[in-house]
Amino acid sequence: MKAEYLAKIELFYLLPHQRRWKSWFPEVMYYYASVDKTRKMIKEMIENDKWHINEFPELKQNLLNKFNINKPNK
Repeated sequence: MKAEYLAKIELFYLLPHQRRWKSWFPEVMYYYASVDKTRKMIKEMIENDKWHINEFPELKQNLLNKFNINKPNK
């Protein structure tokens, strides 16, 4: 949610022709995430009941499969 507001503020300060530049706003963003840190974070979220499987269920199931993490019991 914080990122959405920051994006709105940034767009507000751009000129109209700058907002239309495709090179500034790519449709897909790539980023690096450490496998070990991601696995650790997912396990912590599951233990602390912050891993809500109802939100983005396919994405979360894919993450569990790729990181070889057992499905949460809840």
